[in-house]
Amino acid sequence: MGDRIEVGPVTGDVVHIALRATTVVTNDNIAIIVPNSEFLSSRVTNWSYLDRSVRFNFPVGVSYQSDPELVRRLLLQVADQHIGVLKDPKPDALLQEFGIVPSISYSASGQKSTPVRRACSGANSIS
Repeated sequence: MGDRIEVGPVTGDVVHIALRATTVVTNDNIAIIVPNSEFLSSRVTNWSYLDRSVRFNFPVGVSYQSDPELVRRLLLQVADQHIGVLKDPKPDALLQEFGIVPSISYSASGQKSTPVRRACSGANSIS
């Protein structure tokens, strides 16, 4: 429990494992019940298997008139001041693409340590 996984279209943190299903909470704080059979029949990616830190990317669109260095500096400042973003490795902000609509796309990324939840509730739980 506590691992950051991706199984089928579902990505999130494992918060509960029961006999028939596993509960995964997404970044949007939505609890999704995944039948355990999905873990056998689908490809499973464990993003935190060996390391508790996970990289998140946040796409940001800005006007073509925006100063690229100012945008990058502001994105890095926001990431640096956020309590959940690790200082090492340092956050980064990269120019991703020039959009079809009048905007430039950047991607701000940072890593956070995923919490390990070790709660056991019920006879069918595995901890």
